[in-house]
Amino acid sequence: MSPLRTQIITALQLNGKGERTQEAYVREVRMLSQFYKKSPDLVSEEEFQHYFLHRKNDDNLSASSMRICYSAIKFFDQWEGHSKRTPQKKEGHPKRDNPNTVRHEI
Repeated sequence: MSPLRTQIITALQLNGKGERTQEAYVREVRMLSQFYKKSPDLVSEEEFQHYFLHRKNDDNLSASSMRICYSAIKFFDQWEGHSKRTPQKKEGHPKRDNPNTVRHEI
């Protein structure tokens, strides 16, 4: 078993995922790696999107299977200490975070 796979399984266990969920998530990350013929941590954001479209349109995954696929890869990508991608800035609430918005206290 590769060190990366062992680390993923450990992260899943620490996150409280069940054994079958662990197996499904590891399988999805392995399939992503096989699809691009490279380590999953080298897959770009655009490649993730292309892969999801491939799984949906070419592999004809059901909605529930797509949720597993997406959740597994999202977990892998957001796995603390793993992701080398630049974090995306989240958009704030348009009214709450706008300094020009007048707030009324009750």
